Amino acid sequence: MATSLISLIAVFTIVRAQDFGYEGIKGPSHWGEQYNSCFGKFQSPIDINSLTVKHAKLPPLIFNDSNVPISKTVMKNNGHTVMVSIDSDQRPTIFGGPLSGTYEFAQLHFHWGENDTMGSEDFIDGHSFPMELHMVFYKKQYRNVRSAMENSDGLTVLAFFFHLDDEDNKNYIEITELLPNVSEPETSTTFTRLKSLKDLILNDLNEYYTYHGSLTTPPCSEVVTWIDFKRSIPLSHAQIEVFRTIQDNEGHHLTHNFRPIQPLGDRDVYLITTLDGDDGLFGKDDARIDEPPQNLDHINSEYKQSTLTESTTYKTINNGDNNGLDDHPIPEQRQNDIETTTTSHRRPFHRPKGSDANYIAQANLCIFISFCSILRALSFKI
Repeated sequence: MATSLISLIAVFTIVRAQDFGYEGIKGPSHWGEQYNSCFGKFQSPIDINSLTVKHAKLPPLIFNDSNVPISKTVMKNNGHTVMVSIDSDQRPTIFGGPLSGTYEFAQLHFHWGENDTMGSEDFIDGHSFPMELHMVFYKKQYRNVRSAMENSDGLTVLAFFFHLDDEDNKNYIEITELLPNVSEPETSTTFTRLKSLKDLILNDLNEYYTYHGSLTTPPCSEVVTWIDFKRSIPLSHAQIEVFRTIQDNEGHHLTHNFRPIQPLGDRDVYLITTLDGDDGLFGKDDARIDEPPQNLDHINSEYKQSTLTESTTYKTINNGDNNGLDDHPIPEQRQNDIETTTTSHRRPFHRPKGSDANYIAQANLCIFISFCSILRALSFKI
């Protein structure tokens, strides 16, 4: 645990050392001058257009240990945001949905704006929310955040939007009460009443948008599977206002800390609905839910690499130990687990291996027929 925590601290110390900001010569338009990835083709955040997203069904996201009491949870002002981390051997994990393996919790943080009309990083149909929560997880097989950031599937970020409500959200009362204790940069405080991470998020997790993108701060690494939940979390104006009182590294009030919208390019955004309408599941400390077998990771790889076309059929794995879409041959013993669904949005996959010979034969036949037609035409002229 100590090694993992040191690695996590080291990564975010590197980010802090970059001394980036959100205005002027340190602002987002200048990040790429030092970090080329910030000018990449798969950057975040984006504006999600609900009318053009592709639709698919996947097994639910599975959380383990998200409702286990947190022994020591620390909140820190790192000069760019308020970050919450867990100093414990037992950390929440997540798998399922579009993820190709198991991911372990690293930290969570917030993004907000100078008023209640802005603040979120991703938009939905051109609409900005007043605040956004990012839960950052790294893929366990990479052992730590630093190594995960060197792989295209290294991180996943669960994004939750907030909407204004007349009443305070009781699950966020301790956070807003502790914020004055970290008003200055590089200060931290410890929670005493926070029960678990589950208390900070939604119970209804069966609909979300997902796409491949990047970190929204330098070094802007394009290693993130984004999962943006459709339902938003209520928070009062007074609670959001407290976030605007913390100070940045220059001693100014951090009134806003969101990156502007980045071009979507040729990326697809998917609206995922869990199979059979199942909500995301939370494993209990005395009844953990087993993670999927790693030899099925290729299904998710195909899911991410393919694109959608119109009106045809796609296959979805309809059991809790796997996820993704696949057109490749499936072992006979797994045929009962396949649900074939007709939809107006379809994800075709790369053609199966071994089919190149068929394509070459067809191409040669077409060339031969064309050649014969030319000879025949010439013979008529002669």
